[in-house]
Amino acid sequence: MQKACTQGRRFTFYLLDGYTQHAFSSALEPLRLANDVMGRPYYSWRLLTRDGQPGRSSCGMRVAADGALTSEQDGLQQLDRPHMTVVCGGSAVPPADGKAEGWLRMSRRGRIPIAGLAGGLYSLARAGLLGGRRCAVHWEHFPDFSERFFETKARQTAFEIAGE
Repeated sequence: MQKACTQGRRFTFYLLDGYTQHAFSSALEPLRLANDVMGRPYYSWRLLTRDGQPGRSSCGMRVAADGALTSEQDGLQQLDRPHMTVVCGGSAVPPADGKAEGWLRMSRRGRIPIAGLAGGLYSLARAGLLGGRRCAVHWEHFPDFSERFFETKARQTAFEIAGE
């Protein structure tokens, strides 16, 4: 876990089993570099897994988690709740997970912006957060995702910003 910032932006990264290390690092490293440039911890982050055990990436690397999904669910009503949640998936389609999808819906109701990386997008779609919205889908997932979640406006782009 990054040292907590008293003012700034807090991110929660939820690591699905087999998450893509490259996508995760590409999201996290700019925050760390920005802190270096500013000379202070403006951005902070927590790494979560479903059970609080180290997350296993698609290349087999293990990353220590700061907590379990249940600990974050309890913190959604706190003042130090995240400013953004990022669900990090991999190349494989993640299994349905009612607990994680419920947490994502609670986060959305709390007006916390949510992003999905790689297969993490499936969790957002299953939680009902993408219906009718634009979303960027990796080319590996595009045919399957478009068929399963035809109500979304899936695009093969690097990113999309949609929502409130």
